[in-house]
Amino acid sequence: YINVCLKIANETNDHMGGKTIIFSGDIKQLPPVSTSNTSSISPLLNSFYSTPLFTDSFKLELNLNNRIKDNEPHKDQYLSFLNELRQHSTTDFKIPSFLNKSSDSNDLISSIYDEEYLKRYTQYRLEFDFEQLLNYFSKSQIITPTNANANILNDQALIHFSNNISQQPIIEVSAYDYYLNPNEDTLTPLNSPLESQVLNQNDLPPSTLKLSVGAPILITRNLNPKMKISNGTKMIIKKISKNVIQAVYDFMGKPTNFDIPRIEFKNDFLALPNVLIRKQFPIKLAFASTVHKSQGLSIENLGIDLTSPIFAHGQAYVAFSRASSIKNIHLLFNNDQNTNNQNDPNAETFSINNISFDISDIEVN
Repeated sequence: YINVCLKIANETNDHMGGKTIIFSGDIKQLPPVSTSNTSSISPLLNSFYSTPLFTDSFKLELNLNNRIKDNEPHKDQYLSFLNELRQHSTTDFKIPSFLNKSSDSNDLISSIYDEEYLKRYTQYRLEFDFEQLLNYFSKSQIITPTNANANILNDQALIHFSNNISQQPIIEVSAYDYYLNPNEDTLTPLNSPLESQVLNQNDLPPSTLKLSVGAPILITRNLNPKMKISNGTKMIIKKISKNVIQAVYDFMGKPTNFDIPRIEFKNDFLALPNVLIRKQFPIKLAFASTVHKSQGLSIENLGIDLTSPIFAHGQAYVAFSRASSIKNIHLLFNNDQNTNNQNDPNAETFSINNISFDISDIEVN
């Protein structure tokens, strides 16, 4: 579209109207997740890379990894492993032996969210140091392929954080669910659990959010572009009330308070006689997130949970390439994923969607 418009505006058939245009990105990373026909996305992108607009362009490739510091041990070996994942040159990958392996999900959570360190800024103080919490959670993250697995990890991590670190209660925040009668233009509270379940099955905040003061959250809607509060902004909860959650986030390098309101979500995409409406906070816990959501991040304390299947080409590369510190990478595998090694705690390989990972040299830390 831009190409056509520039050609018309500049009255020329030259690419981009003869203008110099700079595009940047990594074509080996992930396309968007589609809830409809995911099989149509990759062919569409691949067809673009074969057009003259792409093939005739002057291409520069970044070969220097600035995410990982030069003094990191095993940097060269790790970058070689990343390049194999990026190029997808084989379906058999050997996980470097110097990476840390967690025994289970609780071990992974404890490894990424250091209990004694976080206590310094929570239960050991009269008031939480939200600036330090924001700094810690901004560089610590567990990532996993699917939203379902991220939700499970978030629930576990919240319990760990509440019981062992902050000693703050877990508060359940219920949504307000209504249906709108289009003829009478009136709102009626939902009394049917079935209708609420319909809302839960779509891309909406859940009917009940489990939260706690000091916990990290992600904003799931664009709330205030001027203050750079959009889908994916990470914040720390400061106070929970009925209709407002006070949180703190990094705005232009400074910790800044923001009041998150309940907002209205409609089920316009469902073929129902009445419009279902949910009023809930547009947030989700952020101890764990999906690999797709992590694109572009540099994570110092990185947990990678591969117990749920990789479903898109490039997910493994994106996951492992988020790390800014090799020594702080912690991995979680599930040997049951390999049908040849079911229930074998000493299995040396596991497979995900025909991609084999050799973990024979990694020991549980």
